[in-house]
Formats: sequence, C-alpha cells, structure tokens
Amino acid sequence: MMPDVRESPSVADELRRFVRAFEQADRATLDALLSHEPGFLLIGSHGQWMSDRNLVLDALVNESLQTRPRVLGGAIAAYESGDLAWAADNLTWTYPGGKSLEYRWTVVLHRSDGAWKIVQSHLSAPEQD
Repeated sequence: MMPDVRESPSVADELRRFVRAFEQADRATLDALLSHEPGFLLIGSHGQWMSDRNLVLDALVNESLQTRPRVLGGAIAAYESGDLAWAADNLTWTYPGGKSLEYRWTVVLHRSDGAWKIVQSHLSAPEQD
C-alpha cells in the first residue's frame, strides 16, 4: 500500500468537470485537464490507443459534436497519494433518440503546478452476455 492514500473529492470534481467539458465539446477546458507530460495515453473501446494530445483533443471534440451524448456517472471512486491520483467510474452515455451505452472508465492523474492533469484514461464497454 502506498503511504498516505486517501479519498480525493478534488480528483472526482475534476473528472466531473472533464465529463461536462466533453459533453459541451469545450476544447479549452479539455486541453487544460490533459497532461503535457511524457506518458500521456488515452485508450478506448474501439481500438483507440492515442498518445498525441492534439489528436486526442480533436477526437474528443469531434465525438461530442457528432454524437451529442449526455454522460451520467455513478459514484466516482477517486484516490490520491502525494501528486499521484487514480479514479474509476461507471458511465452511461445517452444519445439523442434514447440509445444508451454503458462504459467503465479508469483514469490516472498527476498534480502539476497545483492542478490535477489526466495522464492516462481508459474507457471500455463491458462485455455483453
């Protein structure tokens, strides 16, 4: 166990801010929440494996503008230890017309200049029976 691990309401708040920025295709806020540090990585359900921040920002904004999802989270489990944080949530994306998809989301963050930045994010759809 890492020393001084504690629940992190501030990380949970930043992830809620990220989700709202995604829903609104708010590139400036998304950009502010993504790390510029080496090792940045976004992994998605459909074969995405992206480490170029600009491509990630383009993909996030384009996905939002094209699909207009409403994203509802569950209870974000967020923890921090020093300048490292991690979190997980179950998300429901509802699209205009009523179609909904369930996703699992895990995130690793690093505190840089006093602000939490997403270093790694993985969004996946659970296997369907």
